[in-house]
Amino acid sequence: MAAVGVVAASRAAEAAAHSLGADFNDVAVGALPAGWSADTAGGDGTVGVAAVPDPVDRSLRLTKTTTAGTALATTRFAALTGEVRVEARVRVDQTAGWYNMLYIAGSDWRAAASVAVRSGQFNYVATGQNLLPAVAGRWYTLRAVLRTDTQRVDLHIDGQRVLAGAAFRETSADIARVTVAVDTGNTGTVYVDSVTAHQVPAPSVDYVVLDQFNDGALPAGYAITATGGTASVVPTPSDADQSLSLARTVTAFRDFPAQSGTVIVQANVRTDETVGTKVALYAYSSGTKPAATIQFDGGWLRYFDGTNGHQLTPVTAAEWYTLRLVLDVASQEFEIYIDGRKFGGAAPRWGFRDPDATDVGRLRFGTDGAGTVRVDNVMVYRNPVVAPPGAALDVRAAPYSAAGDGATNDTAAIQRAIDDAPAGGSVVLAGGVFRTGTIRLKSDMTLWVNHDAVLLGSQDLADYPQFSHGADGTPRVGGIITRALILTNGADRVRIDGGGTIDGNGDTPAWNSDLPGRPVLLFLTNGADVLIMSRGPRP
Repeated sequence: MAAVGVVAASRAAEAAAHSLGADFNDVAVGALPAGWSADTAGGDGTVGVAAVPDPVDRSLRLTKTTTAGTALATTRFAALTGEVRVEARVRVDQTAGWYNMLYIAGSDWRAAASVAVRSGQFNYVATGQNLLPAVAGRWYTLRAVLRTDTQRVDLHIDGQRVLAGAAFRETSADIARVTVAVDTGNTGTVYVDSVTAHQVPAPSVDYVVLDQFNDGALPAGYAITATGGTASVVPTPSDADQSLSLARTVTAFRDFPAQSGTVIVQANVRTDETVGTKVALYAYSSGTKPAATIQFDGGWLRYFDGTNGHQLTPVTAAEWYTLRLVLDVASQEFEIYIDGRKFGGAAPRWGFRDPDATDVGRLRFGTDGAGTVRVDNVMVYRNPVVAPPGAALDVRAAPYSAAGDGATNDTAAIQRAIDDAPAGGSVVLAGGVFRTGTIRLKSDMTLWVNHDAVLLGSQDLADYPQFSHGADGTPRVGGIITRALILTNGADRVRIDGGGTIDGNGDTPAWNSDLPGRPVLLFLTNGADVLIMSRGPRP
């Protein structure tokens, strides 16, 4: 399980907001799924569920053997506006013809976006632009991100963005229909699976800076100073998740409007070698006075105040670290978090490096010689977190007495607090790293992981009881998901919030080699109004 921040919206939150979700796995082979209509007039077309790719994981198949008529399947859902994501897995068994793979329209049938496979290419129909080659018999994931306010769409194929800010095919005030078709004049078979559509909740944070580099270009606000070095946006860790690479002698400054009060600065950083000294994350005032400075230095992440260095944590080459600074401008003090863990020992707050730093308005990353620093997910925002709702049960307080030291197994303490929480109340994890196995949330509660806390998954498989699909009523998902860190089944009005971090801690060789037995991070099923608050960037 990878680490994810509660500061970030998750797919579980998105799933709760789906207006359309169709995987066809519970539909009889040959049948038309509920909520879908078919048009096979004028030819020999057929539309029905098929045991493809296998009897457990089924899909909707459309097929024709003559050019006459059509084979079309469409579904309508509640009209969505704002930012809307429509996604589907698709496959064609031949590529020579024209196949409408994802036709997205509004409630008035006006087409917002249309993607086809045409003569062996994925094609954006509105402009006729070819996007990527299409291979017969291969599954692809298409994702369209549509914005009804600007009438623009981004398109991703297998995570790669192939179209950015394209105009809608027609003006469409909402998104309400998805259609797949083999049209007149064509023969062949297409499959569609895992069709979803949902409105993306607006973030609850007004970011001063949110740089993710996934457009392949340097965002506005950066100034690069290079002396024999290079700065570039690179496909690391992947084509869909790019980052800024600073190689040899180069510095990147990111300026933004001066901020006061409590300011959070966060970035994912890594170095490809442990020797030498490099700038991991510096926060300056708008007058370029240093407030907080963290370096990669001789195999360590260190905080420097003047000439004194303070070791924070050892560094592994090519490993990403999430650095977060919580800067209190009024008191000129700050806190340091690395991968969710708070540093500082008996004095968890340090004074600003320069007392003349009276605001926060600039960041710095870079190298002063050989080597490479990579930077991703740069955020600056004011602290949006308020307080846990309802009656708050602190798991560190009696009678629960969780240790929060990152080593003690706190599963029983946290679960007891969950069981005791009254309707509308909160279970609070604050000021520590809470190692746990499976915890089961219930209806009408909030799991509040405070900004200074980490919920850390145990690496002992015995801490994750296996689901009993019969007695427990937990859905069976392809026979693979049988354990989870956070579990709900039939729980309604559940919320996860607080601005902290949930770290699955899944980097263990035993789990890497035994995928079917590996716990998942979140398994939230059979419930309504399950929400993970959006307090950071969406994936």
